[in-house]
Amino acid sequence: MRTARARPFKYQHLKDGEVRILELKPGRYEDPLRVRLMSGLLSPGARTIPSFEGLSYVWEAASGKSEIIIEEDDGLLSSSSQYSVSAVPPNSDKAPRIHEGTFSIGRNLADALRHLRQESGSRIIWADALCINQNDPEERASQVLRMGDIYTLAHRVIVWLGPEAANSNMAIHAIERLSAQIDFSSFDTDAISNTLAVEYDCDAWVKDQNMALPLTQDEWRAIAELLSRNWFKRLWVRQEITLANSNAIVMAGRRIVEWNRLVGATILIHCNEALPLVTIPDNIAFKSAVTNVTIFRKVKAMRDLDSLIMATYQCQCSDDRDRVYGLLGIIDPNMAGKITPDYTKPAINTYSSLALAAIEYYQRLDILTLCESAREPTWVPDFANLRSHAAHGRRSWAGGWSGPAIKVLSEGRIGVHGIHCDHITERIGSVAKDCVDDEMKLAIMEAAAKCLGRNPELWDPKQHESFTKACMDGQTFESVEWFNYPTLSQSASVLKEWVTTSGSIVNCRRLDERRMLDIMRGFVSDRTIYKTASGAFILGPNQCHIGDLLYVLLGSSHVLILQPKHSDSGAEFHILGSVFHTMYALGEALCGELPDGWRAVEGNISKLEYR
Repeated sequence: MRTARARPFKYQHLKDGEVRILELKPGRYEDPLRVRLMSGLLSPGARTIPSFEGLSYVWEAASGKSEIIIEEDDGLLSSSSQYSVSAVPPNSDKAPRIHEGTFSIGRNLADALRHLRQESGSRIIWADALCINQNDPEERASQVLRMGDIYTLAHRVIVWLGPEAANSNMAIHAIERLSAQIDFSSFDTDAISNTLAVEYDCDAWVKDQNMALPLTQDEWRAIAELLSRNWFKRLWVRQEITLANSNAIVMAGRRIVEWNRLVGATILIHCNEALPLVTIPDNIAFKSAVTNVTIFRKVKAMRDLDSLIMATYQCQCSDDRDRVYGLLGIIDPNMAGKITPDYTKPAINTYSSLALAAIEYYQRLDILTLCESAREPTWVPDFANLRSHAAHGRRSWAGGWSGPAIKVLSEGRIGVHGIHCDHITERIGSVAKDCVDDEMKLAIMEAAAKCLGRNPELWDPKQHESFTKACMDGQTFESVEWFNYPTLSQSASVLKEWVTTSGSIVNCRRLDERRMLDIMRGFVSDRTIYKTASGAFILGPNQCHIGDLLYVLLGSSHVLILQPKHSDSGAEFHILGSVFHTMYALGEALCGELPDGWRAVEGNISKLEYR
């Protein structure tokens, strides 16, 4: 006969407004894991659950990984009792019943709980794999909407990176040493610009970004390995740490560092121009990991959908629907309120719901910019497979500040209004995906020679400018105003030098060339340069054909490439993606060219003013 302890655990249903938390029972590291689940109310104005810590970790499938013993109380927590249910005599008829059973959890969560468990005294924690019945789609959907409250109201958030590695203690020690230079009093308020306030008596290498950081080769490698851990790549953790208060900590094994210190030290690394080129085996991957951590901080200042998609499109998640649901706690609440989580419907339904909600809420068609990798219907972005360049922060106002004219039609179609302004006439050349520096330079040089000629001294200035803007996808310092972006003049000069010297400077040791190459990689990789009937050069998706049409739609900030679709109406198209078009980036398709002496200025209210 099987004992109660051996029976598989079965969840009790949550009532409206309830959440579960778990009491992690005390024990030694090697003892079996035992937790007690408790349910109660949690909201900013009313709560019946005690202070708790929110666990942020990499979720794993729970099939046979590690076994845990769970108790669950059949009753609500009392606000007067920190770790127990309503205070009634244990033998009373009103005393809550205890349900007990075994449950399988992922190895990573089990490791986290063992490291968090205390030998004496319980610990109150929220962990999604245990506190949400993952086999109940309705409960999952309802609890997704509670994530904002859970991580906002947690006493602190604990980031679990995983067990201790051979050099993780070294990495954390180096991070603490670097972060000692930072004044954290304004850390959160400076988030959007990723700037740092430093201590008055900081070391010289902080003030001079061309000085090498005081790290040994072993410390560089240790930091690179720590920042490459899977936690930093996951989508849900963006929301969890964004909602956390300043008490958040990071754990690698039993070693702890404050989250703000880890991010601050990483920003110091990101801003330093003397990063070692030979110390770290995969320097490109390391730079990407460093940039990724700086984005965590920027997300704290983001609430608009476009920015959050751009900040999370490369993140990993186990359920494609969570690419939408994982943002609901941090996007504008009014926008989030238009999305109802539903784990019974396929991901494409979730994506189309988001697209239509975004169009309705923002009164813009800019969500169509992300449709480059879309399947049928092509107006719905495939958020699980967004292209890197599609999600970049290109500044363009092709449709001015016009509102969308859209109608939802049958069979997954939408009707929109727009102006046909150009079409593709020539395919110039492509840049391979994941190419190395010299391969990328060679591809750009060959395209430049084909477009402009092999003698740079004879290049037409306007054509040279158009080609440069295409290679930079319109994102030079003048348009984005990001401190590390080259100006249009600097970019054009580097391109000209590549052709003049036949690319002999392959190591890119000069700062302006190195910086431009790093930035350009995100634009041109896996893309093709085309020439249009107007004589302009554009950077677009590889799948475009000669004759594909360029349209400016009402309510769209970007020029879209449309491919005619054979149909009875003769007026149906597939969306292939968006491009930067130098002749139509500022509303010219709708309003005509600006008169001589006039220029478009982006004002503080995020729309164009004409002066």
